[in-house]
Amino acid sequence: MIYSILEKPEHRHTPAGNQFINTYQECLDDLGRITLEKTGKTNVYEKIQAEHEATKIETILHAVAMGDLEALKQREATYVDATTLPHSLREAQDLVIRMKDEFYNLPLEVRKEFANSPEQYVSEMGTKEFLEKMAPYNEKMLAISKEKSDKEYRKKVQEGAKLNLDIEREMAAQKGETKE
Repeated sequence: MIYSILEKPEHRHTPAGNQFINTYQECLDDLGRITLEKTGKTNVYEKIQAEHEATKIETILHAVAMGDLEALKQREATYVDATTLPHSLREAQDLVIRMKDEFYNLPLEVRKEFANSPEQYVSEMGTKEFLEKMAPYNEKMLAISKEKSDKEYRKKVQEGAKLNLDIEREMAAQKGETKE
């Protein structure tokens, strides 16, 4: 419908929101699945009002004028090399998939050390416990990776030989010769 100045559409008011929001916590159900359970309510208005005075620029400038230079240093600077971090949600999900693939390609004995959980495997990486759990399997995994790389190398050599044979046949065909 097209409205005019005399005939205006019905106005509907949008609710401003609720003063309370539900809080949830991850829990495991009887089947071992992760679920969310309601644990209580939080008064959002009270949280906003509690922080309101500290966020006013007048309060911060007054504290600095009184000699409290720490008022400007609410947080310490942290320097992090973020060049290797994912730049998008897709890249982050790809990283998760790669880590899960890496975990599921490990031998069964190694996966059992981490309760068959890729999340536990990744969370323990870089710790002393991780190194202790992986120590008995290092030689076995090294042998498996060497065997895989040997197979890949042989496959590449065979592909290269086939390519050379195809090139020789093509050159012979161009010269009018047949070569088998």
